[in-house]
Amino acid sequence: MEINSKKKNLQRAFNRAAKTYDNASYLQKEICKRLLDRADMINIQPDFILDLGAGTGYGSFALLNKYQNSSVVALDFSESMLDFLVTQNNQESLLLLNADFEKIPLQSSSVDLVFSSSSLQWALSREACFREIKRVLSPHGVFLFTTYGPDTLKELRECWSTIDDHEHVNAFTDMHHIGDELLENSFQDPVVDREILTVTYETVLDLQKDLQNIGSSNALDNKTHSLTSPNRMHSMYKEYEKFRQKDGKLPATFEVIYGHAWQGSIPIDLYK
Repeated sequence: MEINSKKKNLQRAFNRAAKTYDNASYLQKEICKRLLDRADMINIQPDFILDLGAGTGYGSFALLNKYQNSSVVALDFSESMLDFLVTQNNQESLLLLNADFEKIPLQSSSVDLVFSSSSLQWALSREACFREIKRVLSPHGVFLFTTYGPDTLKELRECWSTIDDHEHVNAFTDMHHIGDELLENSFQDPVVDREILTVTYETVLDLQKDLQNIGSSNALDNKTHSLTSPNRMHSMYKEYEKFRQKDGKLPATFEVIYGHAWQGSIPIDLYK
């Protein structure tokens, strides 16, 4: 599949999810809160902030509240997500950008904080994305992010692997590789760590609905949907039952990667 086709598939998936995202994104909101808490440990007073992959604006408005003297740009490649942000919130204080993560339409050295929560995994070229983030950051700017590691949705991936050879679950990158990529793109003092969060469901269908409602139900390649027969889906549901817990719930694992890195010269008093 051509890269442009993949991007179009991603945009379509997230455009469709714009109206359902807020109600289904409780995990993403919790991760964003935890990333905002980590920002408190870094001694920065940014004048200009970029929320990269802003979605419907949850993190953007939290950043406005945290850094009340700052300007915040909410960037997302889904126009419908940004449209929903406008209709549901008073967004006069936000600057909105409908743009690609890999071609950020901002001046070089213009951003003091690039904040990105639960979005980087959708960049088809993370190297290009990191290169652009490095370019737009100011000399003392910091990049603060979360993304997902390879143990994310491991139960679902394992179940599908027993049914067929198609890719039904998006691939995620190990945190050590992400740290290496930051160094390769000349970021300074990168810090990367992880935690495991588990969400429980009554049925696998509930999990699938949540993934669909946030736009991440195999959004990278929609071809697999046409290859999944009802019989295969039923077989996957049956296979997932082996994970049912004593409390009767089905777990879904999410490996959350947290990280930050500096554009260049590191302030002496960088940490509180």
